[in-house]
Amino acid sequence: YTLRRADGYEIKLDNLTKDIATLGQAVAKGVAQALVPHAMSALRAGQTLTFAPFNVNMQGISNKREFIPWVQVQSVDVNKGYVQIKKTGTSRTWGNTPVAKIPNYLVLTVIAEEMRRQASGK
Repeated sequence: YTLRRADGYEIKLDNLTKDIATLGQAVAKGVAQALVPHAMSALRAGQTLTFAPFNVNMQGISNKREFIPWVQVQSVDVNKGYVQIKKTGTSRTWGNTPVAKIPNYLVLTVIAEEMRRQASGK
């Protein structure tokens, strides 16, 4: 885990950090709780947010090759260290990227689920 403050200061936590798995999950949840409201406001204001390699906006999500609207996003899950995005009507995974390569991956998954929910009218 790399933690970066707004002023650019960084600290890295790795397997040498005691209880890194538990600490990492707690940090990810705390960051998501702090950032999701800001991210949702930015989306509502018409901004596109980048969670490399994914870009999201109010209309949908892109993976640099293809854009799909939220109504066509079947699921966004974390499985065995990968963020996996499935497109409705296909059996293959549309997006599959290691969690470690996606800054604030939990923010992405929370936002994506909310956007899917809104698109489906539920």
